[in-house]
Amino acid sequence: MERTENDNGQPTRLIYFTGGKLDFTLITADELATATYERPFTVLLDKDGQARSLHCVPPQRSLPDAESFHTCVNEAYAAALMCAKAVVRDELWPAKIRDEDLKWNLLQMIEWDHLARYGTAYDTRYHARRMNEWMDTDVRTQLLGCWGHLDATDTVAALRRTVDLFARLAERTAALCEIAPFDHDGLHEEIELILSYPARTPG
Repeated sequence: MERTENDNGQPTRLIYFTGGKLDFTLITADELATATYERPFTVLLDKDGQARSLHCVPPQRSLPDAESFHTCVNEAYAAALMCAKAVVRDELWPAKIRDEDLKWNLLQMIEWDHLARYGTAYDTRYHARRMNEWMDTDVRTQLLGCWGHLDATDTVAALRRTVDLFARLAERTAALCEIAPFDHDGLHEEIELILSYPARTPG
């Protein structure tokens, strides 16, 4: 069993069985009266007739303001720089950890890019779920090269592809949202400078 909480702080449980999974959230009867869902649902059992109050509200996302946009960019590139340093230090597992931080910010930028082009009612799902349904083909194609094996050469290649995709989407998103651009070229030059350092040898 996995214990989590949803965005409202309500206890959620993921229970895994052989051949299946149960995912549920516990709420009070009072909370049920104001509960809304972003997507269609089916009521399986309602002994008290309270499900009549449930309704579906299409998701409405928001575009980034300048502060949130630049926070995302700075966090992404901080992770990218530390990933590059970890590779040079022959610390491949820490490199993967920082790469994961970079990927979360890349996902945020992908979502903003799609919302900026298709409108804030566009459904980008959650944690990239059903990405083949909502994410543009060219983005998904570039993503194929953004993960590497646990070796320096592959990790560096994936890092370069990731920052290239991030920069492309960030530039387009900034333009559409009328946000001051970021110096992506300068950052990429810094990454390459770090990667040019002699790699440490184990031992």
